[in-house]
Amino acid sequence: MSSILTGVLQVIPVSAGILFGGIITSRKKFSPITCIQFLILVSLLDIVSNVVNMALGCPTPDIIGYNMQSYGSCSCLEYHGNMVSNNDLTVKPGLCSPDCQFLIPYTVVSLLFRLVLSCSSIPGFILLIRSVSASDKGIAVGFTSFIFTLLGWFPGPVLYGKIIDQACLLWSSKCNNKGACALYDNYKFRMFIYGTSAALNVGVFGLKVVQFFLARKKTDWSIEAEKTEKEKIEEESLLTKPIPLENKTIRKEESEDTPI
Repeated sequence: MSSILTGVLQVIPVSAGILFGGIITSRKKFSPITCIQFLILVSLLDIVSNVVNMALGCPTPDIIGYNMQSYGSCSCLEYHGNMVSNNDLTVKPGLCSPDCQFLIPYTVVSLLFRLVLSCSSIPGFILLIRSVSASDKGIAVGFTSFIFTLLGWFPGPVLYGKIIDQACLLWSSKCNNKGACALYDNYKFRMFIYGTSAALNVGVFGLKVVQFFLARKKTDWSIEAEKTEKEKIEEESLLTKPIPLENKTIRKEESEDTPI
């Protein structure tokens, strides 16, 4: 169930958010400065989403003998298939279902925040290709993908894996070999995961603010600065074409300074 829920929370809102981000950028005609402002707002919302998710969580299930008092003078129960029972009690294997009411609020909040956060993909891409000259666009896109992979996809799973392991309460083992975690401390789990994400996003937010102030000094954002040499030559040829006026031809010529 958790795997299905995680997949739904990832695929649907992210896909819809990228589409909405493209529509908003196109309809509102975002300038590069507006794109940066939008990215700053999204980074701030990302921090808020992590803080909110830290508060939405279920308690850790109780395990007799680990985090609860042990009991003695117990009697054996009769085994029937996958459960044991007597006249007064029926017991099933596995953890008891916790009384948690945060599943629906967590799902709704996660859907909304992921939808909004993914809207920044297209403005970020527009900002990237408008920040470099036409001849460097391909290199810029490739280099950005390389940096994302090198600093994000490679160390990310290792870093978060180590952080998640710190929240493990009970490790499975086989033949004295340590296996996967069998039970996590839910409170530590969400605090470690969302706390780390919030801290990283604070750094991202600061970098985007610096980017905004640096971008304000840039003056060649316009499309005119991105025209190719061929387009410039074509425009110059149009300016020098004869212009008919009252059956006469007037030609614009560049004046030259008369030498003294």
